[in-house]
Amino acid sequence: MEYFTIRWPRSRVLNAFRRGPLIRISDRVESIVAIVGILMVIVALPVGAAVGTSVRDAQARVLAEHAATLSEVDALVTAKSKSRSDGPYDVVYATPVRWMSDGIDHNGVAESSSPLRVGDHVPVWLSDSGQVTRGPAPADEAARQGIAAAIVVWASVASVVGCAHWALRSHLDTVRSRVWDDELGSIIDDGSRR
Repeated sequence: MEYFTIRWPRSRVLNAFRRGPLIRISDRVESIVAIVGILMVIVALPVGAAVGTSVRDAQARVLAEHAATLSEVDALVTAKSKSRSDGPYDVVYATPVRWMSDGIDHNGVAESSSPLRVGDHVPVWLSDSGQVTRGPAPADEAARQGIAAAIVVWASVASVVGCAHWALRSHLDTVRSRVWDDELGSIIDDGSRR
């Protein structure tokens, strides 16, 4: 009969707590730094979430204030739309429009994602000064910016921790190689060979 034993996986992170003649001080230092780095990355999660929440709240306030300054009017298309490219796959159509506000005729240019025909009625957003502007931001814009801020904070911490661990490990590997070379050199040069 053959026995099969399942053992816990051995990780270099746990070398700080193991005892044994083959575990060096540099192994313990490396594992302690790895544990501290892992804890920092875990702690960065709620910090990133808090930053994301504050960014979302601030952006929601700014977007609400901006939306309060806008007004929507119905405009009449007066000429054919002209297309322009804002990017490789993004075409915007600029269309001359006319609308009435406070009994006065106003002219402007409205932007749309599709061409408009003369005589069409389109909604146009106006700023406080009466100029044609973009409409209010989408309802989820503040949430998207908050999520992006949280990801940036967490990824920054994780990157710094990862780079610091890589630099320390690289330095310790160099030190270990130098010690091995010195010990191997002392075995070869001990004068036992004639």
